[in-house]
Amino acid sequence: MLAKVIALIFERRSGWLKFLDSELNMARRTGLSRTEIRSKALEVGRAVIVKDSIRKLSMRQIAKEIGYTVGTLYNVFKNQDDLLLQINAQTLDDMYFYIQNNLGPELQGRDMLLSIANSYYSFARDNYYLWATLFEYSLTEEQEFPDWYLQKVQLLVSLAESAMSTVVTGTTEAVLTARTLWASVHGICALGLSKRLTLTSSGNPELLLNDLVDKYFKGLG
Repeated sequence: MLAKVIALIFERRSGWLKFLDSELNMARRTGLSRTEIRSKALEVGRAVIVKDSIRKLSMRQIAKEIGYTVGTLYNVFKNQDDLLLQINAQTLDDMYFYIQNNLGPELQGRDMLLSIANSYYSFARDNYYLWATLFEYSLTEEQEFPDWYLQKVQLLVSLAESAMSTVVTGTTEAVLTARTLWASVHGICALGLSKRLTLTSSGNPELLLNDLVDKYFKGLG
């Protein structure tokens, strides 16, 4: 009995050593640091989503594409949820800078918000699967989004809040109004990009966005 236990211990030890040797050999062949592996995995993960949507994403596929084992990826990311969160964070950054770069310094109030709404739509249209992944990915009841991720979301919404602050009195009211309008803009984009707007309207998202912002500001005035 003792001999069997000892043999089992050595067998497992041998298997673990082979795994470590495989990891080290892979690292030597590719010469990538942990940071570089993370960057490459995110790049490949984004490419998979852009081409085939989140449904085709897997750690095994990413590992194969970058020439590493799945075990190596789990040493860089906690799990696939962690990898997806990092990809979504990059999408939030890209969206923020895209919208920000389309804002002219002279734009205020209605014109500023109209630019934000149209830029949000065009970004979603041109990067549909990445944009959709922001909302298709969800946490379990026990999980919470980390603060650094929520800050990226807030930075994006703050663009609309800034536009509203020029026409709405009070910070709290400006924030609430901006978020309500943002939700409406998102709804039009989601319906339009999923080809469901024809069920309720003319089916032209950009026309509806312009009409929404116009009527909203007239109501505030």
